[in-house]
Amino acid sequence: MSSLCSKSAPVNVVFATGAAMGHAGEYLQGVIEEGGECHAVLISIPTPELGSRAHFEPDRSGMLAGHPSWKQKSRRAFELAWESFCDLPASGRLHIESDLPVSRGMGSSTADCVAAIRAAALSLGRPLSSHQIARLAHKAEQNSDATMYGSRLVLFRHREGRVHRLLPGNTPPFDLVIVESANGARRVDTDTLQRPRYSPAEVAEFNELFERFRQASATSALAGIAGVAERSADINQRYHPMPGLLETRAIARGFGACGTAIAHSGDIQVILFAPRTLNDDLQLNLERELARAGMVIWRTLTGRERVIESASSPS
Repeated sequence: MSSLCSKSAPVNVVFATGAAMGHAGEYLQGVIEEGGECHAVLISIPTPELGSRAHFEPDRSGMLAGHPSWKQKSRRAFELAWESFCDLPASGRLHIESDLPVSRGMGSSTADCVAAIRAAALSLGRPLSSHQIARLAHKAEQNSDATMYGSRLVLFRHREGRVHRLLPGNTPPFDLVIVESANGARRVDTDTLQRPRYSPAEVAEFNELFERFRQASATSALAGIAGVAERSADINQRYHPMPGLLETRAIARGFGACGTAIAHSGDIQVILFAPRTLNDDLQLNLERELARAGMVIWRTLTGRERVIESASSPS
């Protein structure tokens, strides 16, 4: 199908699919002080194995129909990307599919938005950088994570939609065991979550934690990275307590894990194992111990895919 966009030469509007990964909580979330200002930041745990896909099928209806209809943020993200290149409204069907749970701290909303933005850009044949996608996703949902950077390690200002700093090293190749309460999912609305009012001592500690993470990631020191994740979770417990975290952490240590992490704006917990540690027997025994503590394994992910993907992540 052809469409004339007055912001540019005529382009062919074609069927397109955009994709984006999710994440399994954060290695670090807090604030960084720079130039006398504090910026809310996070470093996500990317999961290329899980994500969202946006399929756009153009038509002549003159309207953009989004499916499912309740995913309004991704529809808005698509429209913002489209309007960047074309004065004419988008016309067609935008279908979002995802294997990420909603409101659990795994980046489903941002993954939907990024996938939609990429679908719009691909349909119009207009490339977008990761920085441009970040700005559009932020406009669409106000609070976004660093999904658009793939498995690249990024200290991201999630309330501003911009990178604070690109970090050295590849994504840590942890095997991830994602854990949740056996009592069922506890949905968390990030947009209404009360922001922590960190003390000056906590602000100073976050700056130290970031430096520790930067050094550990540069040398692929998994224990150091896991230590930062656990300390970040400890601080979060003062503001948004995660039920069962201490029990999960004790069990993880008993099974030789590097440490644990959490979704700071969700309810999942993540056990971080060194790569190629997990096997069927270990997972079965881990599952039994977690059950005694009222927890269940939601998903197990290996680190191999994250290492491969990070080598080609956009800058």
